[in-house]
Amino acid sequence: MVSSRLRQITRDASGRCDTCRREYQRERDSRSAATPPSAAIAATGRSSPRGENLQPGATARGRDTCVTARRNRHAIFAKARRETSKSITLSAMTVVCRPAVSVVAPCFDEEDVLPLFLSRVGGVLDSLGATSELILVDDGSKDRTWEIIEKAAVEDPRVVGVRLMRNHGHQLALTAGLSVCRGERALIIDADLQDPPELLPEMMALMDDGADVVYGQRRRRAGEGVLKRATAALFYRVIGRMTDVDIPCDTGDFRLITRRVLDLLVAMPEHHRFVRGMVSWIGGKQVPLVYDRDVRAAGESKYPFAKMLRFAADAITSFSMVPLRLSVLLGWVMAAIGFAAAINSIRGAILGQTVPGWSSLMAAIGLLTGVQFLMLGIIGAYLGRLYDQSKGRPLFLIRDMVGRTEESATPAEPASQPAIPPAQVPS
Repeated sequence: MVSSRLRQITRDASGRCDTCRREYQRERDSRSAATPPSAAIAATGRSSPRGENLQPGATARGRDTCVTARRNRHAIFAKARRETSKSITLSAMTVVCRPAVSVVAPCFDEEDVLPLFLSRVGGVLDSLGATSELILVDDGSKDRTWEIIEKAAVEDPRVVGVRLMRNHGHQLALTAGLSVCRGERALIIDADLQDPPELLPEMMALMDDGADVVYGQRRRRAGEGVLKRATAALFYRVIGRMTDVDIPCDTGDFRLITRRVLDLLVAMPEHHRFVRGMVSWIGGKQVPLVYDRDVRAAGESKYPFAKMLRFAADAITSFSMVPLRLSVLLGWVMAAIGFAAAINSIRGAILGQTVPGWSSLMAAIGLLTGVQFLMLGIIGAYLGRLYDQSKGRPLFLIRDMVGRTEESATPAEPASQPAIPPAQVPS
């Protein structure tokens, strides 16, 4: 609006503003229609520098109009300065209101360990001596997890509880917590206390030195069986070979990220999320912090072997096209084997050396059919993820939030908006 008003009062090459020029044109048109030019010159005794006739008082009226235009222009500039100053002040207030750090922890049936988790995290936040908040996301728990979160939000103003409509899974529950946190930095941690929250001050110090991400790298994994340790080590090394993204080995979601990385992470619209891989894909300066992982403080693990396999499939299909390339390579190999078998059959028929036997024939058919179904399954896994993404549904649905006033309930606007809304709060 300011720029359009300014365009209306800009002056032309002769020094007249738009308003003066229009007034001058009206005077000239009305005078030309009423009096011939020779009569006007005889009455006034003068003409304009361009040979145009002026009536008495036209110059004074144009001068008054220019003064009015200048006053209007100064008023417009003053209003624009006030609006700009107000916008800068509000932006500065928004930055000041952000907590220094947010701790985000998804919870699913964690009533046994949650009180201890609240106690330890609260002690760490007290030792920081900075503003902070604790985001607890109830991922459709069936026990007393939400009751404990509600009670904690009443007793501690730093605690914010987010209750999802149903169980969406660990990665989407974590995304829900990240989408509502307001801190300049965010610590991602599980509520089982296998990752010690006491490492937060060290992470903060590393981030003060310029790191964008400080991730925990496990040196030892206490309380885990040989099979789980072996499959975890195999998974990280396989996905490291299959992807172009440098995903550190022996890491989890336990990490501290800056606000910039957090906004970029929330803006990603993937439904099948592999958060640690997505953070690695963002890039920036990422620094490891080596630590020993503890045993689970209480309760049971919520990641059985079947869920771990599903999680590994999501990770591979989200970051690698190698399975599709392998299916093409295997198809060429099987085609070569089939072609060689056909040549051998023709040779045997010509030489009369055919050997009757259905077992070898059925074995070959079974092998080829199995390979075909395997390739179709790999292609179907990618197509299924495309289908889920194309539906455009929200990543999660929030049922309740506690522990935050309405004035601060809306999270700060991220640096870039997601293509698909990451959260939807039903009314």
